[in-house]
Amino acid sequence: MHTFSGFSSLIIVVILAVLSGSIMALSVDKSYRQSKAIIHQKQQFDTEIAISNALSQAVFNFIASGRLSDESARSDAISSLSVSMITNEHNIDGKNLTLIDLSASNTLDDAIKIRHSVSMTQVRRLERVPDEATKVWSVSSVNSLTETLFTLPFTHFTAFRESADYGSAHCDDFPRQVHGFIWIGGNCTLDRINLGSAKRPVILVVEGNIQFADVTLHGLLVHLCTSTSPSLSSLSLSSIAMSSTTVNGGLVSSCTDDPTTSLPAKSSVSYNPRILDVLAKHSDNLLTQVVKGSWQFQ
Repeated sequence: MHTFSGFSSLIIVVILAVLSGSIMALSVDKSYRQSKAIIHQKQQFDTEIAISNALSQAVFNFIASGRLSDESARSDAISSLSVSMITNEHNIDGKNLTLIDLSASNTLDDAIKIRHSVSMTQVRRLERVPDEATKVWSVSSVNSLTETLFTLPFTHFTAFRESADYGSAHCDDFPRQVHGFIWIGGNCTLDRINLGSAKRPVILVVEGNIQFADVTLHGLLVHLCTSTSPSLSSLSLSSIAMSSTTVNGGLVSSCTDDPTTSLPAKSSVSYNPRILDVLAKHSDNLLTQVVKGSWQFQ
């Protein structure tokens, strides 16, 4: 009787040991699967971050340089990360517009493809360059000026104020180093300053009186009449005065009642079609903007 009881106890111990081993094995397997899932989630998270960073860098590089840099497709975290671009050309009311779709993607474990994409629009501000040193339009013909050079009516052209690389109501605190598209919404008095260069010309738009002394400007000076609103009826005449000043490129104005009258500053303007051509083709002349709500995760 005691032998049977001992044998039964042994069997129970063995059964308990087997069950304990099975439970432990199941626990180990569950922990392994959970660890593997966590590692996979981390890999996917790291991939998402790398793709997002790569696409953000691609967008930044594209806005800065006007092109997709090879550096955008490199990632320390993911060697197979790729960045691609698709462009479509459109013409809206005579203005050329490029729609750009940038995407960054990577395949994780040969199974899950992670892709982020964003859309941008790009236009050239200056579409055509002047064919002479100074070009003059009457106040009432300002639409002709902006449509000829920028392929936009005056009221639409003034929207470029918001996207200027530098903008101010005056030139009192004008920076010594400035590039790209510059918009001054009032009178501008400058002295002893160089604006732009032969390799990187500028577009300077002034809505008001211009008074330059000992100034060298490479690029295009756009002189618009003083305006308190986008309405043509609000325009009033403003003047140009230059001493010891040279504009290498061109000057256009719509602030005279007589388009045949020579500007007082004509002798200060040196027509340079090569600089104007560089200006029109430079990435500074490109306005690139991300389409709101276009960033997608797939």
